[in-house]
Amino acid sequence: MLGLWVLGSSAPLTASEAAPPRTPALQVRWEGGGETIAPFEVPSAEWFWPENAQEGPVLRAVVPLSPRPGWRYRSHHNLDFVALRISSDGHAEVELRTPKATASFRFARPDGTEIERRMVVEMVSGGPSLVAHPECRRLGLGFKTPFGAGRPFFVGIRCRRGLDETRVTILKSDEARWIEIGGLAAGAPPSARTISAAFADSARAGVLSVVLADPANRRLNVVVRRSGYPAFQRAGFSLGVGGTFLAYRETSKPDYAAFVLTPKLSYSRAHSPFKSWAFGFSAFLTAAVLSRSSGSVDPRFLGVNARLGYLFPSRSRMKFALYGGGYYLTMWVPGDAFGFDNLWGPQLYPTLSWKLSGRNSLAAYCKYSPMMNGFSALPLGNREIAAGLGWQRDFRGYSITLSADFANFAFSLDDVEVSSNSLTLGISVTL
Repeated sequence: MLGLWVLGSSAPLTASEAAPPRTPALQVRWEGGGETIAPFEVPSAEWFWPENAQEGPVLRAVVPLSPRPGWRYRSHHNLDFVALRISSDGHAEVELRTPKATASFRFARPDGTEIERRMVVEMVSGGPSLVAHPECRRLGLGFKTPFGAGRPFFVGIRCRRGLDETRVTILKSDEARWIEIGGLAAGAPPSARTISAAFADSARAGVLSVVLADPANRRLNVVVRRSGYPAFQRAGFSLGVGGTFLAYRETSKPDYAAFVLTPKLSYSRAHSPFKSWAFGFSAFLTAAVLSRSSGSVDPRFLGVNARLGYLFPSRSRMKFALYGGGYYLTMWVPGDAFGFDNLWGPQLYPTLSWKLSGRNSLAAYCKYSPMMNGFSALPLGNREIAAGLGWQRDFRGYSITLSADFANFAFSLDDVEVSSNSLTLGISVTL
């Protein structure tokens, strides 16, 4: 997991884990015509990342357009704001990255004459704001938000996945300057707004340390650390569908073979709440019979799996995990013409993954599941075995997987032998 700590220059700043970034107080005043209308504070403002995250976060606030009673908004000219929009209810939605931004407005007075005034929005209090992009959370980056005195400026943290690495970029606002980078005197030109580092998946730990200062030389030390190897698998929900070639046999019953539609729902989570452990859950259902080559009655299958596994550390592109858990399998057959119900038992489930490139990976698994009769184990020949192979490609915020899975189960009970073979070709989306 990646973790980010924000430390003061002499002692750790008071911090709140995963707290939202603190926003500075914003003051608005109107100037022009030889007067300055009494300033007032904006009641609420918030940091957010625009769709183009290259320039860093912006501070957004809503400002009422009412310099004097009875004045009506006519037009405006934006001077310094990142964005300025006028709403239908007489407010201006402004976005800024600097401590002060201005815009020129034209108003109509009650007597019909028009007048110009300049709106000035200024950060007047609050220390540095640490603003992490939401992508950092998705990639497992933890951070703390500093509290304390100091001139307002922002430090943005942007994260993205690369080829076998996680790249972290620290952005600063123009008011701050770099003092040290990696414990050395700043070598970046004064105009540089970003410092980047790449944490390789093969490295057990990584550190990016920078020191910034405001114009009054009050300093902030930002340290990005990674301890331990990153989780290889993405955590989240997965929804998929597959086409299954199914062949079923049972003593004294006609053979059954069909091509069926099989939706699947799964959830997996790595490195939480334990650093080297992962757990997963999956369920599948025979939803529809698309074609039947033998048999006269169509069965339905329902399977549920739950697993907990250990992720073995690795310095290569290959990752290995060993899971254990349980499964449940049952059938519905019209008129109970054949079939079984309520099979369950433990399972052993090793997996192997290969990172092919920055966005592509392969994964393979096999499974052995002995079958239970009540709470007693049946002989070793009564079992389910399965194996599968999948190709995954990562996109922004989701991934798509193409997979092939083979499963065989066989058991004998009360002189009745049952066996089934299935091959499923599927596609799934993980969020």
